[in-house]
Amino acid sequence: MTHTQVWNIVGGQAGSEGKGKAAGYLAYVEKPDVTACAFTANAGHTAYTVDGVKVVTHTLPIGAFFSGSKAVLGPGAAINVQRLIGELDVLHVLNPQCRVYIDPNALLISKQQVDWETERMVAISSTCQGVGKALADRVLRRGDAVLARDAFPSLDGAEVGDTVQILQDAYFAGDKIQIEGCQGIDIDVLYGIQYPYTTSRSITGAAVANDSGFPAGLVERTIAVFRTYPIRVGNVVKDGERIGWSGPIPMDSREYSWPEITELAGSPLPLEEKTTVTQKVRRIFSWSMERYAKSIWMHGATDVWVNFADYLDWNLHSLGGDLSEMLIEYPHVCDWFDDHVRREILFGVGTGPGLYSAFVRPL
Repeated sequence: MTHTQVWNIVGGQAGSEGKGKAAGYLAYVEKPDVTACAFTANAGHTAYTVDGVKVVTHTLPIGAFFSGSKAVLGPGAAINVQRLIGELDVLHVLNPQCRVYIDPNALLISKQQVDWETERMVAISSTCQGVGKALADRVLRRGDAVLARDAFPSLDGAEVGDTVQILQDAYFAGDKIQIEGCQGIDIDVLYGIQYPYTTSRSITGAAVANDSGFPAGLVERTIAVFRTYPIRVGNVVKDGERIGWSGPIPMDSREYSWPEITELAGSPLPLEEKTTVTQKVRRIFSWSMERYAKSIWMHGATDVWVNFADYLDWNLHSLGGDLSEMLIEYPHVCDWFDDHVRREILFGVGTGPGLYSAFVRPL
């Protein structure tokens, strides 16, 4: 099995790259003892079990549903408690031995914070989940910021605990640790394509590890997840008029329509994607070499996983196996990767939603 003890999974573009699939696959295959994250309520992650059960999470690390006895929500998390309760119910079925620990400094999002964003943030196509307002309240050190240590309810399977100490103990015990990030570098508040069309915090590899309660310098592998055709969250449209724009795409990209993507893929059925949280139709565009290079650098990525290879050739849909075999058997797909990705750090290629719909090298 792998000699890697700590690995970090991060978003290489504007989110929705398929980090949930990569995290679910790695957790199922590599069996980490502890999974960690600092998700916020404006992001969603999806994976399928080997039996085809769809798992969607906004709060818990998705690897917890596949492996591990402990799951950690770090101090950088911003939690919608009702969503967490629903996810814990699913976790208790799929991985009943897993205990969830929530850092005392994690934020709890209030209805007032959600309402504040809903009234003011539509113009930038925000998900309006209250995350930015909750983070701002914490920075201002106001009473509006509610921390888990002060108000977290008693939940079956979850408790407030020192997550930094839990991860430190796991590390020195030699346990495997999987850290998961949300969203992507193209909407990072510091390094995104264009502020203010960003999320409300930094989500580089180092930030993801630190927000989860783990020192970034001890992470051995950082896996940046991309997709062949990047996306942005959809615009906000009301009564046929656009009232919110999700922001620009890279200068070296072009925007596509979903019928164009369907034709490029050779899919027998129309392709169209919606965001996990808001169910807006996503905008989709071509690969950016400029942003790819910046993403690798800012994340400090050691490995690259690229999903939606079936958008290059629908014959790949739901196939899986050894990465070298796929690159030999599909030479035109191989040519695309040669033109767009550094082959020496290409770790995985996702070809569909299923857990094993991927061609992967050993970690």
